[in-house]
Amino acid sequence: MNNGATNTVVIGGGAVGSVLASLLVSETPVTLLVRRQDHARAVLDNGIRLDGPTSVTMHHLAASCDPRVLEDADLVIVATKSYDTEQVAKTIGENAKPDALVLTLQNGLGSLDVLGEICGADRVLGGITTIGCTKIDDTTIKVPWLGRVAVGEVMGPSTTRCRQVAERFSRAGFIGEAPDDIRNEIWNKLSFSVSQNALCALTNKSFGELLNSPSALAVARSLLDEFQLVAVAEGVLPCLLIHSSDSWTTGGEHPTSGRRCGRTSRHDVVPRSMQ
Repeated sequence: MNNGATNTVVIGGGAVGSVLASLLVSETPVTLLVRRQDHARAVLDNGIRLDGPTSVTMHHLAASCDPRVLEDADLVIVATKSYDTEQVAKTIGENAKPDALVLTLQNGLGSLDVLGEICGADRVLGGITTIGCTKIDDTTIKVPWLGRVAVGEVMGPSTTRCRQVAERFSRAGFIGEAPDDIRNEIWNKLSFSVSQNALCALTNKSFGELLNSPSALAVARSLLDEFQLVAVAEGVLPCLLIHSSDSWTTGGEHPTSGRRCGRTSRHDVVPRSMQ
C-alpha cells in the first residue's frame, strides 16, 4: 500500500463501522457498505453525525448496499459482528481484487481464521479498536472517545503495510498503532469482553452500574482468573488485569444496545451452554 489515495470500503454500518468510515474519509476515499438500502440512502442524504463529548461533527461519505463497490477497494475493513464473518468473507472473495488488503476490527476469536481461509491468509490483517461509541440511529453516533486502533500481521512482527494502515488511522484522529503481536492484543481486548459484556447482557445493566455492585465485581474477578488459564493454555500471555474496578471502563456502547436499534446483538447468539 502506498501513501497515495487508497480506496477503502468499511463493511458494517454499526457504531464502530460508522465512526471508522466517517473519520477515515478525511484521509482516503471511503464507502460504507451496509445491509439496507434505506440505511445507505440516509447516509448519502444526511451524512453521519458524530456526537462527541465537546463537539458535534458531520461527515459526508459514500454508502451502498451493493457489494460491487468492493471491486475498486484497496483496503477492506470488516466491522460487522463476528457471526457475520463467513458471509462477509464470501462477499469479499467474490467481489474484491485479489490484492486488496482485508483488515478485521471485530471482537472475539475466529474471524482471522475464517477470513484467511476464504479470502487468502496472506492479505488478511488483524486488529482491535477501543472506540467508545453508541449507535443512536443510522446517521447518529454518540462518541465519548475515539481511542486506539491497532493493526498487525496474523503471524509475525509488524510490517510496512501494517504501519501504513495504522498511520492512516492516526491522521484520521485515532491512536493508530502497529504492534508486533496482534494476537496478544486481540486476547487482551477479549478479556474485557469476557468480564464486562457478558455480565452487562445477563443483568441488562451498564458498565457504570456494575461498578457499584460488589457481587458483579466478584464474578468478574472469577471470569478473569479462568480467562487467564485459557489464554496461557493457548500460548497467549495477555497482560495481567487489575482485579479492581480500575480495570473496567464506564461509557461506550452498552453490549445490548443493538437490540434497542432493532439489530441482533452478539449476545442474542451466545450458546445456551454459556448462558
